[in-house]
Amino acid sequence: MSQWPESLSALIEQGKPLVLITIVDAKGSVPRGAGTKMIVTEQGLHHGTIGGGNLEYQCIEAAKQRLRTRGDGWLRKVERFPLGASLGQCCGGMVVVLFENIEAVESKQPEWLAQLLEHKAARATVELITPLNDPVKPKLVTAHQTLKSQAQAVVKAFPSSDQQVAIQNKECLVEIIAPNDFNIVVFGAGHVGRALVHVLSGLECEVTWVDSRADEFPESIPDNVMKVVDPNPEDTVETVPANSYFVVLTHSHNLDQLLCEQIVRRGDFRFCGLIGSKSKRSKFEHRMRAKGFSEQQITSLTCPIGISSLSGKQPGHIAIAVAAQLLAIHEAVLMS
Repeated sequence: MSQWPESLSALIEQGKPLVLITIVDAKGSVPRGAGTKMIVTEQGLHHGTIGGGNLEYQCIEAAKQRLRTRGDGWLRKVERFPLGASLGQCCGGMVVVLFENIEAVESKQPEWLAQLLEHKAARATVELITPLNDPVKPKLVTAHQTLKSQAQAVVKAFPSSDQQVAIQNKECLVEIIAPNDFNIVVFGAGHVGRALVHVLSGLECEVTWVDSRADEFPESIPDNVMKVVDPNPEDTVETVPANSYFVVLTHSHNLDQLLCEQIVRRGDFRFCGLIGSKSKRSKFEHRMRAKGFSEQQITSLTCPIGISSLSGKQPGHIAIAVAAQLLAIHEAVLMS
C-alpha cells in the first residue's frame, strides 16, 4: 500500500477539498494500470501520477473543474478516455477513470479512510469497496475474502500500484489493498545514505532509516520513510518484516561488520548489501569464516553494491545504482 491514504488524510485535516482519481480499468497500451491513484486539489496535482501526458493533464483539469462546481452534485463520476482517438497519445489504449470529490467535514476524515489507515498500521489486507452506480453510498473497508465469479472482469493491477487485483462489476469497484512488501532498511545517514533515501522516496516502497546520530538526519523526512535513531542500530535488524531488503552503509566498518553478521544470521532477507570494495568484502569474509559462518551465509552478502554498469563514486551515482539493483530484484520477485 503506498502513501496516498496518508496524503489524503493530511489534506483533509488541513480542510482542503480534493478529488481522488483512480484508474478503474485499463486496456491496451497505457501509461499506468488499474488501481493507480492521484490526488488533485484546487491548486492542481498534489500526490501521485496516472502516467503523465495529455491523459493526466485532462484529468487534472477535470478534477479542478469538479472542485469549482462541487462535482455538479455528484460525489463520484466515471469517465472513459480513449488515449489515441481523443487525447492524441501514441500508446492508443483506453482507461476508465473514477473521479471522487472528498471534502472535509470539520477537518475530520471519512470513516473508511480512518479504517484503512488503521488496517495499514496493522499490516492487514483489506477490500476497499467503492459504489459506482450509487454515488451517495459510502465507501466501505472490509476484511479481505476471495471474491466470487459474479464479477464481470478481473484486471491485473500495475505491479507498482497499491492493489494486487481490481474487480469491477455492475455496482462497485473492489480494490484488494495489501501491505507494501517492498521493505527497505537503510543503515547509515551519511552522504550516501541521504542520497539513497532521496531516490527511494520516489518509489512505491517503505523505508526504515537507521542511525545512532540524530543530527545526521535531514529536518524533512519523506512520507514513506521511518526514521530510527538508536544508539544500537543493530537492534533494528530483528524488528523488520521477513523478506526485507537491507543496505548497510554506516560510518563505521566495525558496525558494518556487526550489522552484516546479524542480517546474514537472520537469513530471511531478499537482499543484504554492504557498501565497499572487493578488499573490504574479502576482510569481512575472512572474519565471518573465523566465526563459523557457512559459505552459503557468506555468499548471501552482496558487496560491492549497485548495478555494475554504473561505476560512479559520487553519492548520487551510488544511490541510483543501488536503487536500480533493489528494483531489479524486487521486480523479479513480483514476476516469479
